[in-house]
Amino acid sequence: HTVACVYCANGKTRTGVVVACYLRFCNDVQEALKGFELFCERRGIIPGIVGKDGAPGSRNNDMLDNIPPSLRQFFRNFDEAVSRKQYPFPEPLLLQSVDLHGVPVD
Repeated sequence: HTVACVYCANGKTRTGVVVACYLRFCNDVQEALKGFELFCERRGIIPGIVGKDGAPGSRNNDMLDNIPPSLRQFFRNFDEAVSRKQYPFPEPLLLQSVDLHGVPVD
């Protein structure tokens, strides 16, 4: 297995968005929002995602209700870009680091 370490002082929204988009880009999840849910579950932000029948993998409606519309739209736009393979740079790039300062959060 490949391991990625992602650090953020708060470790919730911004980190979750990056991880969710990465999971979607790699096709580990069908939707970026699903990747965000998975991140939140694994990070302990929300309890395990289970359906009414107890089966894993169903949506956690409480969490979905608290996601701002702007973030939902961002995930939809990202999903569409990935499905159409319309990337800003079609050639692979080597990501060496990401440095974010004062990114606004809803």
